[in-house]
Amino acid sequence: MNRLQRRIRSTLSEFGLNQTALAAQMKVSSSDLSLQLKRNMTMRSAINLSESLFVLTGVELTLNDFKE
Repeated sequence: MNRLQRRIRSTLSEFGLNQTALAAQMKVSSSDLSLQLKRNMTMRSAINLSESLFVLTGVELTLNDFKE
């Protein structure tokens, strides 16, 4: 699990949420989100991920969160 995956998982769990909730907010399937987190994502995907996490939790991801 990379840094971004750990950050997202811990943030969601703090709010009693899971990856399925984030995927729904992003309007993608849970399996698609999982694949995006494992691969190099596009800027559009990164922005969508960051904005969706913020809507659900109020937590903003930083560029540092996306670094390996």
